[in-house]
Amino acid sequence: MNFDEYLLQIGKSSCTPEKRMELYNAWRRTKLRNNQIERRKYQKRVELKFSLEDFNRFKSDAEKLKTSVTAVLQNVITKGYQEQVYMMVSHEVLEAIHLKLSEIATSINQIQFHIDNRPNNQVYLEDTKKLEEQFYKLENLYLSFSTPVSLEQFFREEQQKNNRFIEYVQRILDIIKNEL
Repeated sequence: MNFDEYLLQIGKSSCTPEKRMELYNAWRRTKLRNNQIERRKYQKRVELKFSLEDFNRFKSDAEKLKTSVTAVLQNVITKGYQEQVYMMVSHEVLEAIHLKLSEIATSINQIQFHIDNRPNNQVYLEDTKKLEEQFYKLENLYLSFSTPVSLEQFFREEQQKNNRFIEYVQRILDIIKNEL
């Protein structure tokens, strides 16, 4: 509803310019307040604080992508948190996955060979079970390196291996605090 319709609705369409300005300001405040209330039902505002260095890094990335810093951060949050995208950084993990995929490919080729050379295109149950087991091993290998690790659990395990681990981490954190 625009302002003229509002004036008609309240029966003040032929008021003085001063009264009209007063009514316009009241109408505008009400409209803005209602819009804000409606927006809060579907959107939440979060304020993030960054060091100037971090902000400039985000800003340069945003300029390269020809977008805003807000859009870059929203994209990072969406991809990293909501869609749970993880990065695999270990070359050894990639080699292990490649090895498992090669084993699976070999098994599929063997099954295909047996189908072609056996009467009635038979496939033995043990062949399919072996292939299924290889797929599970691949899945477990991939999931073990692509799922987030509980930081608390990591610290507990490292503390069990080395009783002074927490002390070392605390020293590192103290040094970082002093640098900031």
